[in-house]
Amino acid sequence: MGPEAFSLHEKVALVIGMASPLGRATALALAEAGAHVAVATALPTRREEAAAYACVEEIRGLRRHGFAHTLDTTSEEAVEGLVRRTTATLGPLEILVNAHDLPFAKPLPDVSPGEWQRVLAVNLTGSLLIGFLWETFDRMAVSATMRTFAFVGILGAFTTFSTFSLENLNLLRTGEVRYAITNIALSNGLGLGCVFLGFVASRYLIGLFR
Repeated sequence: MGPEAFSLHEKVALVIGMASPLGRATALALAEAGAHVAVATALPTRREEAAAYACVEEIRGLRRHGFAHTLDTTSEEAVEGLVRRTTATLGPLEILVNAHDLPFAKPLPDVSPGEWQRVLAVNLTGSLLIGFLWETFDRMAVSATMRTFAFVGILGAFTTFSTFSLENLNLLRTGEVRYAITNIALSNGLGLGCVFLGFVASRYLIGLFR
């Protein structure tokens, strides 16, 4: 199979998440394959914003069109605005990559209320969506391949509990057992509640259209 089989000539891609090297590497690989690439931050931090603008300069160096966008992925309105900007500037969006990362590796007492709310919102939203889609897919007899794509490929990229696990490990290592137990209880308890709400919402909506 030759290199032409992987050509993305004139395709339009959007890569969200510049906090880790994965986002930059993905964006450049898409540009090298011929795509025009927009890159966006997952959170509006100076560090990630600087990485996004540096990445888009590299994309332009490959003679591809692109732009950098400062985005807060916890805002649905902001995400919709980014999609509209991408289609207006580069053309119809054909490739979406979520290289999202929330790097808060510090003791829970040092986490600001805003940081805590963002991490919790992403994890709970992911739990709600998993519950909703699981019940919906079950009733619609969706294939195992599509389920794997949705639950692992999409929602797995949207939220993982790796940061959550690291936070709790740091708390236990520093002797802050009470904070660790509180963090585990809140995150898992609310997460299970959101999965259940997703099941209920799916059943209710499917019942309305039957």
